[in-house]
Amino acid sequence: MYKVIVKGEASAYTEDGVDYKGKELKKFDGIDCDACFTEYMRGDRCSARDALSGGYLSFKYENDKLWSITEYDSTRILNETELEELKSYTQGQWSDGIGEGFEQQPCNSDEDYISPWFGGQEIKAFNNVAEIRNQKIDSIIEESFEEELKVLSEIGKEMGVDNLTYMDLGMDMKELYDNNHNYKIATLRAIRAFRNRGFEITFKG
Repeated sequence: MYKVIVKGEASAYTEDGVDYKGKELKKFDGIDCDACFTEYMRGDRCSARDALSGGYLSFKYENDKLWSITEYDSTRILNETELEELKSYTQGQWSDGIGEGFEQQPCNSDEDYISPWFGGQEIKAFNNVAEIRNQKIDSIIEESFEEELKVLSEIGKEMGVDNLTYMDLGMDMKELYDNNHNYKIATLRAIRAFRNRGFEITFKG
């Protein structure tokens, strides 16, 4: 399952209509809406409709701005045309559909309001390639390091550590780690290398 993200700047204001600015917007980080965007989606507006599910609006504070984010699940990567259609549909929901209903109700106990859309808003839609990459990495790890994963799991249970990295291992392994960028892959490669050389693996703790 893939993730497709639609993101654009939002605005927030008090009951009296005074806009929040900069770091004041941080209080709205994590607020969300439970309405599902794909429930109202038709195939004539989004040609990728059959590939999409979910679609929930949330707000994220980032770089002194508040962002509207709708995240969809997808069975595949969307092409540029499909992303443009999804962007148009989502912005329409932000302005006249789900978002319109959301902004008419206070979003917190302070009687504040969030508008997921405003005139001239620029938005973007993209496949979450980081999520896709991590899925592939996990798959590669499982296929390539099956035995090492078992060792790592057993040692982790003994040490009471859920996610071991080289920092939990003897420092002799650091040189092997320095040539790798992924903690888990580096740890597994280190275990494999030392076992292949006939060394006993020792752990801190």
